[in-house]
Amino acid sequence: MFDLTVKTLGGVSFHLDKGEFRAPTRKAAALLVYLGLSPRGSRSREHLADVLWGRSADEQARASLRQTLSSLRKALGERADLLEAGSDEVGIRRDRLEMDALEFETLANSAGHADLERAAGLYQGAFLDGFSLKEEGFEDWLAFTRQQYGELALRLFLRLAEYHRMLQEYETALRYAQRLLALDPLREQTHRLLMELFARLGRREQALLQYDECERALKKELDVAPADETRKLYASIRSGGALANEHPPGEDVEPEQSRASSPPVSRTRAGKPSIAVLPFDNLSGDPAQQFLADAIAEDLITNLSHDRWFDVIARTSTQKYREDKAGIADIAAEPDRA
Repeated sequence: MFDLTVKTLGGVSFHLDKGEFRAPTRKAAALLVYLGLSPRGSRSREHLADVLWGRSADEQARASLRQTLSSLRKALGERADLLEAGSDEVGIRRDRLEMDALEFETLANSAGHADLERAAGLYQGAFLDGFSLKEEGFEDWLAFTRQQYGELALRLFLRLAEYHRMLQEYETALRYAQRLLALDPLREQTHRLLMELFARLGRREQALLQYDECERALKKELDVAPADETRKLYASIRSGGALANEHPPGEDVEPEQSRASSPPVSRTRAGKPSIAVLPFDNLSGDPAQQFLADAIAEDLITNLSHDRWFDVIARTSTQKYREDKAGIADIAAEPDRA
């Protein structure tokens, strides 16, 4: 049983074992969160004064820190010993503290599927959403930390969406893909995934509307058109064509390590250069991280496809080389690869 629980994903709130705890000031709330996420749970007084009271003179900043610590201890009552204040350092007892951000980080980096699902349940929104201080040091830290947790959530939802897609659990995959798109509306890979999932669920009109949404977003924000792979998927869905089933029932859902290389370049029949991004190796030793390797390759394909000077080979055409031992020159020389 933890003495203090701190919720930071989707806002900020504190709970003692007896119920909700209200920090006496915003600076006090910021101090609790900052200490909780600090290495070893402690920071020097000089550092804390600079981060939280950077606009004040040194002596005044230190006095404000002392006053905030005093008000926190008073508010914590019998739990005041959660805070440890020395002459040079201030700390918080991490062994008696539960923080959703710390748990989320651990679970989201796990290889276990159950851990990933738990991590997804913890992520209720951006780190300290709606919270800010008019202090440059704290705001810089807040922006960086918020970005770090946001990127971790992106990778998490992508892993879960792909995992359930490969299991053909399309409704569950769809929910994670929608959460993924909410975090990054310009991620074309996610629009494609949603189009495919809607189509596999028999919701063809929604799949076509997803393409329209993707096209509008890319045009408005980036002034680019959807990639060839996205347009081909749209045309296939619109015509009622069958979708490729890359992971039929019974296949392993955790791909083995794949081979990566520099993208081979060749010429199309029309003489226009073409380029292919081959599957990336997963060098982590953790099969669950294959999703991240695939996502990087996917992003490369998407970005390259916006260059109209050459054609980019679709990802579905290069997947067959995941276990192929042919050399780069042999792959590039294949006449029907494009």
